[in-house]
This record gives sequence, structure tokens and C-alpha cells, in this order.
Amino acid sequence: MNDAQASAEAATYNERNRLIFCLLAALAMAGALGAQAGATLQDPDSWWQVKVGLDFLTNRTFPTVDPYSYTFAGQPWIAKEWLGQVLLALAYRAGGWNGVVTAIIASISLTVFLMGWFLSAWLKPILAITLAFAAVFLINPIFTARPHVFTFPIIVIWTAVLFGAAREERAPPWWLLVLVVLWANLHATFTLSFVIAAFAGLDLLARSGLSKPALLAKWIAFGLLCPLVSLIHPYGVQAILATLAVAYGNEAVSLIMEWKPFNPPDSPVQEAAMLLALFGLPVSRLRIGWAKALFVVFTLHVYLAHVRFMYLFFLLIPLVMAAEVAQQY
Repeated sequence: MNDAQASAEAATYNERNRLIFCLLAALAMAGALGAQAGATLQDPDSWWQVKVGLDFLTNRTFPTVDPYSYTFAGQPWIAKEWLGQVLLALAYRAGGWNGVVTAIIASISLTVFLMGWFLSAWLKPILAITLAFAAVFLINPIFTARPHVFTFPIIVIWTAVLFGAAREERAPPWWLLVLVVLWANLHATFTLSFVIAAFAGLDLLARSGLSKPALLAKWIAFGLLCPLVSLIHPYGVQAILATLAVAYGNEAVSLIMEWKPFNPPDSPVQEAAMLLALFGLPVSRLRIGWAKALFVVFTLHVYLAHVRFMYLFFLLIPLVMAAEVAQQY
């Protein structure tokens, strides 16, 4: 056996081990979540999300006015997260509320698998799985039966692949645009895909400067296509406008718990994790570059401004920094 064959076999063996570790981690997470499945249904929004999906499956029409609210009935309203609501409704039809919980657990377990897979490309599998479990544990407060949970696997793939492409100084894969379309129809947070792509592009710029104009042109084209393909949605541009209206033009937002700023007494474990991470960065002297540093600041800012976005910091920062940790330590 020559050296090339030995290296290929070793690589195959390592990938098989990674796959086994990640599958076991996903199964363990599913079991842990199943043991406290009732907590997934504590959000009163869950019933409404399922109801919207059930009505769509019955009527096969996309609503344009609100048929549900007593004080807002007949006013303009769109089911911008229709696909996520349909998935919840299908799960409900298949198994009642147990079916809904199973769908949510499956999405979270898939997120753990993907986190473990991408992290273990750089870190030892046991460390990668530990980080994946820790990240998912820290965002446990937002594990509810609502469409946003279905986007967790997408945002993990999106972030890991784009920052990976920037690190290797290659063009972003065009197939990622399919994820934008899926994300846009699942949940209103799809506009985050534009922001994450921009930060990945900045990371490429930080690495290569202006020395590769053809590559930069491909990244710019990709960035411009992201909002364009997100218009492949039953409501078109209204989905983007509705997202912005919810975040910045809705007087009720400040009264909703998940939109409130981070409050340390309410989340002591998350506070400790953030402080530990911020302490570890300068002490470890980890060099991540200015673009990734900006991304850390962005995710932290959004989390501190609105607790619902805790997953941006806890899920994405390990993915973005894993390569530097492996290379420098």
C-alpha cells in the first residue's frame, strides 16, 4: 500500500468516526429533549401557528387579511411563515401534539448533528460534540413549537459553508441560494442570510484584499442574488417588508418577552457563557481577523438587544472560530 492509499483510507476512517459521533450525538439530544417534551409546548403561539397551517391545508389559499384576531379582524395580514406553519400542521395531522413535538425535536437534533459535523472538521470529535451540546443547551429557552426552529439547521449550514468558502478563498457555492428560498418561506429571519453572507464576504476581503477581483465579483453577485431569490415566495417582496415592519415598525414588539433586551438575572447561565467567551478571547490571544471580530460583535449586539436571537451568538460563533482555534492551538 502506497502513501496515497494509506492517507485515503485514514481520511475515510476519520470521516466514518465523525459521522458515527455526530449521529450518536443527535440521538442523545433527541432522547434528552424527548424526556422534557412538554416544555416545547409552553408557548401559547404554538396553537396559532398550527392553526394557520391547518387552515392553509384545508383552503389552499394564502391569506391577505387577518381572520383570527378579534381586534384586528379583516386588517391586512400575510402568513409570511406559511411553510413552517404547514410543517407544524402536517406534524399535528400525523400525530397530534406528539407529532408537533417530534418535528421540533427532529429539527433540533439535526442541528446538533450539523454542528458536530462542521466543528469536527477542525476539532476532535469529542470536543466538537461537547461544543454542539453546550450551544444547544444555551439556546434551550427558545425551543418552542414554532417555525423558527426549522431554520436552525439552515443557518448552521449557511454560516459554516460560507465562512469555509471565504477561508479557502473560493466562490460561494451557488446551491446555497436554494437554502435562502427555503428559509424565506419557513421564517421571517431569512433576512439574516443576507447579513451573514456579507460578513463572510468581508472575511474573504480581509484575507485576500483586492488581489482577486474575479473572486470578489462572484461574491458580490452571490450577495445580490440572495435578496432576489428570497422573492420566490407567495407574497414576494411583502415578506421582506413584513419582516422589517415586525422588527422596526411595530409598537407591540417592546411588550413581547422574546423581543426584550437581554437581562442577566433572567439568564445567569447564558451570561456566564458570554463572559467566559469574552474573557477567553483576549487571554487566549486567538487571532480571528477583523471581519470575524465584527461578526462576533454583531451577533452579541443582536442578542443583547433581543433575547430571541441568542442562537446567533451561541450557534454561529463556534462554527466561525473553529478553524482558527485548530490552527493556532
